[in-house]
Amino acid sequence: VYEVEAGYGSPDIPSVGPKFIGKANVSEMLYGRPIRDDIIAISSINENSGRVTVSGKVFGLDEREIKSRKTDKEFHLVMMDITDTHDSISVKMFITKTEDDERFNKLYGTLKKGVKAGGIYVVCRGKAQYDDYAHEVIIMANDIAEIDAPPIRRDNAPEKRVELHMHTQMSAMDGVSSAKDLINRAIYWEHKAVAITDHGVVQSFPDAMNVSGLNEKIKILYGVEGYLVDDGRKIVYNSKDENLDSAFVVFDIETTGLNNKTDGITEIGAVKVVNGAIVDKWATV
Repeated sequence: VYEVEAGYGSPDIPSVGPKFIGKANVSEMLYGRPIRDDIIAISSINENSGRVTVSGKVFGLDEREIKSRKTDKEFHLVMMDITDTHDSISVKMFITKTEDDERFNKLYGTLKKGVKAGGIYVVCRGKAQYDDYAHEVIIMANDIAEIDAPPIRRDNAPEKRVELHMHTQMSAMDGVSSAKDLINRAIYWEHKAVAITDHGVVQSFPDAMNVSGLNEKIKILYGVEGYLVDDGRKIVYNSKDENLDSAFVVFDIETTGLNNKTDGITEIGAVKVVNGAIVDKWATV
């Protein structure tokens, strides 16, 4: 059983201290002892939080076999990333390695299968602490159980809205969701139409067309956020009446970041084009 209180994110929740978002009551464990504790928001965890219980979706998973230098004891180190949709945190578990490894196989096998299928929801309990390897606060977990996915939010409005401003993951440094996921959610909410307005690109249009079933499931409004250019300023200097049939060089640079004052160039590549064909290439090593 996994209960979530309706007050999450409401003004009644204090801004100082842990934010309680529900109560766990699980006895069928993947690993450890039953959890019947208050669940707190991941965003409220810090290195002084001590023993905490969190729940959410596992979206990253890894495992390593390590050996203690002091005792020569061998362990499975299970590492996972969990999100409660408001914040995320890394969770680590050390499991003593045995000959049959039954407990580890049950835990890691279930988690791996769930992540591969698109995500598995868990509730876990452990100590919040600063990790010298990750250089951030993590949870060193002792107990973990699989729980049901929370119900998908519904749009209960009698008259559905139409979203006219939506960015997909094709909007660089902005959107993170695929056109497929966004449109399927609009279909689930029984919206009649939805607009895609990515930043200066239209790469999401084919996916949108396919997901909509050629507008059978939902009407797609195809748009784009264009960039305005000051056509009063020169963009070509020292021109000599060349045309596209003349020889020209196209180059690309890789940098350590986007700030021209603090970041540097790490690589330069260039190609020479004559009569529409590449005749020479050059790149730094």
